[in-house]
Amino acid sequence: METEEENGKIRRKKKGLITVINTTIRKYDTKDTDIIADIFFNASLLAYPFFTRPALEQEKINVREIYLPAVETWVIEKQPVSATTGSAVSGENAEVVGFVSLMEKEVAALFVAPEQQGQGYGQALMDKAVAEKGGELEVDVFKENSIGRNFYRRYGFVQINESLHEPTGQMCLRMKLGKSETQPKEMP
Repeated sequence: METEEENGKIRRKKKGLITVINTTIRKYDTKDTDIIADIFFNASLLAYPFFTRPALEQEKINVREIYLPAVETWVIEKQPVSATTGSAVSGENAEVVGFVSLMEKEVAALFVAPEQQGQGYGQALMDKAVAEKGGELEVDVFKENSIGRNFYRRYGFVQINESLHEPTGQMCLRMKLGKSETQPKEMP
């Protein structure tokens, strides 16, 4: 399946069919708290297989009570539209499918609902983060989180450090958007 993004619309091409999805990225509102916590939890079950379910359930509580109030968060909503008329499909409500949380120039969290991953929503959220904060973004990602690590590398982040995350005993990679000073220089 091929995905393109244009003017807040994500177009998916699959065997001659085109599905158009209207997307909106907007600031987090407290009414989004439940869906954000659910997206975090469900995506974390995939991304963090080294966490126990009780640990993730506690983190879901922390997302609600500690993290969301402390960060700037943006959500992405999708709403299917008719490919022929361009108007919203009757009976379909906008659905929050992901979010990005920023703390200064750091990506504190970026999660997309598992069933929505690979459809351009994460990239759209990172594009929003870059538009809001500029290209000097950094992120910490668990080394064992291949989903997150690969996403950030594809987006242009490079590893600048590796350290132990003491609460979990997991190695954590510090990544920065752009080229590392330790990378070889490109030939002209």
